[in-house]
Amino acid sequence: MRGLSIGLVLGTMLSGCYSTVSEPWWNQSFSQRPQAAQQRQAQPQPLPPGMIEVAKGDSVYGLAKRHGVGVREIIDANGLEAPFKLLVGQRLKIPQLAPQQPRQNVAALSLPAPAFPPPIASAQASVPEPTPAARPGPEPAALVFPEPRPKAGKGFLWPVKGPLVEGFGVTGKGQNNDGINIGAKRGAYVRASENGVVVYAGSELKGFGNMLLVKHQDGWVSAYAHNDLLLVGKGDRVDRGQAIARVGATGLVTSPQLHFELRHNSKPVNPLVQLVDG
Repeated sequence: MRGLSIGLVLGTMLSGCYSTVSEPWWNQSFSQRPQAAQQRQAQPQPLPPGMIEVAKGDSVYGLAKRHGVGVREIIDANGLEAPFKLLVGQRLKIPQLAPQQPRQNVAALSLPAPAFPPPIASAQASVPEPTPAARPGPEPAALVFPEPRPKAGKGFLWPVKGPLVEGFGVTGKGQNNDGINIGAKRGAYVRASENGVVVYAGSELKGFGNMLLVKHQDGWVSAYAHNDLLLVGKGDRVDRGQAIARVGATGLVTSPQLHFELRHNSKPVNPLVQLVDG
């Protein structure tokens, strides 16, 4: 089930917009490059300093984490726009890229996929755009989680504004939802519900897409799934109301929405009882 899968990840963690402006040929796919450029590719050419070539499976967040630079730095340096999709063979500038940067592989967690397919819905609400903190977290091997700061307000903030797609508890299909699903506009900012520390940031858990888990004081943890882009990384401290991701449709959904959970001492709690307007 959906909740069981997130619960397993939580246990593991706590125990330890397109443009028509033409682009330079090096930022285009192979099929888009001029013929002369294709001919130059017939002979292997060294990459210009500070540039990399996108490989299969690469994402903006993954490249930022691999090379130790901020997500926003890569986006700004290359003029990328939402939804920040990359093409195999596309060349990107990596700010302050160290020479001979080794490629790192992220091992997938051996966790079951959720049996409950998240609901599909369209949505139209959006939220104000705060400034994101776009810095990836440190590598897990060297990670020591800081303690979350005290809560900054009463209850937990709504992470995004939009219609309720699916509520908490038993669904009409006889399955269980350990959180709620909120419809929202693709690319809208997802906000941290309270002060906390990111204890998981990734997409290894099949079905949930790009997901964040944030630990708060007093045994509380919040979960944010199906994001298009993660703006913070594992080990980062986040503030109440801070933009931590952008709404997407990753995982087992085909329309933009956020799956949000609140857990207290590892037990799921109905978010609607705890959420307040900011």
